[in-house]
Amino acid sequence: MTESFLARIGEHLRDQGRRVDHRGTSAHGDPPTYLLDGALDRAEIEGRFDLGPLARWSMLPTRGWCLTDLATWTWFEGTATGGAWLPGSVDRSGERVRLGWPSQEPRLVRERLVPTLEQQLAVLAGRLDGARLVAELGGQSAWGVITPREGVPTARLRASLAELLSAIGDGTGRPEDLPAWLGDARVGDRDQAWWDGWVARAGEPVEPSERSLLRAEAHWTRDHLLQALAPGERTWWVAQAVDVPDGLALRVVTATSHVSSSLAWPLHRAGAVDCRRDVLPEGVLGVPARWVSAADPGPDGLLVAEAHRLLGLPDRLPFVLDRSGFWQHAVDHPLTLDAGSTPAPGIGVSPRAAGGLYVDGSEIVGTAVPRAPRPSGGRRRWWWRR
Repeated sequence: MTESFLARIGEHLRDQGRRVDHRGTSAHGDPPTYLLDGALDRAEIEGRFDLGPLARWSMLPTRGWCLTDLATWTWFEGTATGGAWLPGSVDRSGERVRLGWPSQEPRLVRERLVPTLEQQLAVLAGRLDGARLVAELGGQSAWGVITPREGVPTARLRASLAELLSAIGDGTGRPEDLPAWLGDARVGDRDQAWWDGWVARAGEPVEPSERSLLRAEAHWTRDHLLQALAPGERTWWVAQAVDVPDGLALRVVTATSHVSSSLAWPLHRAGAVDCRRDVLPEGVLGVPARWVSAADPGPDGLLVAEAHRLLGLPDRLPFVLDRSGFWQHAVDHPLTLDAGSTPAPGIGVSPRAAGGLYVDGSEIVGTAVPRAPRPSGGRRRWWWRR
């Protein structure tokens, strides 16, 4: 597994005399974790490192700030809560080390099919069938339900996102070209009164839970956001938008399996109070199956070619998009590699009991043979978290 950029942060804290333990992936699929003895000081970390869109902050109730690497899904957390953090409390006067930028991750820097600006704007305006677009593009995607504040129509969320994309253009936009409603999370005083006032002026609710969520994402200045959405650094592209009873269901083509806060932050500033990834009703974002041939270029074609070579499957297979955002082809029997068989570089062997192969965004999976129940009622079987 590729080493996480969080290792650099661990080295920095150890150099400061702090104790940092590292746990690898557990037998049950729990992600690798760096554990700091004490509180993880977000202001200190942001003052030392220039964190890109692959870094995501969250707040844990009993452990304080937690930093996640979205490329490897590695966590860095402390054992205690720390002091209050405010957007203006970070000292960025010194030279900072860039971490968590897609251009630093070789496996993420590759040619991929993504929607054009015109296609994204057409999807948001309702002029283009996003389901067909997703099927044509393939690749990894993620989706969520965007809940607007009371009185904010989903049309405003669509229009605001379209305004942001238009301002960014081909990546040559300037900070002053970005919409005024974005604001700037890194200006103002460092006290709680300023933060409450800034939140209130933006029309956001100021309940503790909402304030905590906004703080987790409030590290995007205009110039920083432009850097995160520049060619070679961007991690999301709008591919589908559907109005649902709770708000706006949005699917984006992603460079990783999780969406960066470089999307969630503008959505909050545009009028969203919740951006959650949840199980949608069947058919809401219905995407037709796509056929992939072993002769097709790219990782999906290689996946089918290896399944044909190693597992004896046909050299052209249909894939359907599951509600986790993965393209999947499933067979009705286990898929087990012969002893000594090795997939091509870039193709992984599924940890599922029924076997299979996978690549970023796509997988070929087998079906386990049902076991006869034991006289005692059977035993619990572990499941793997993606």
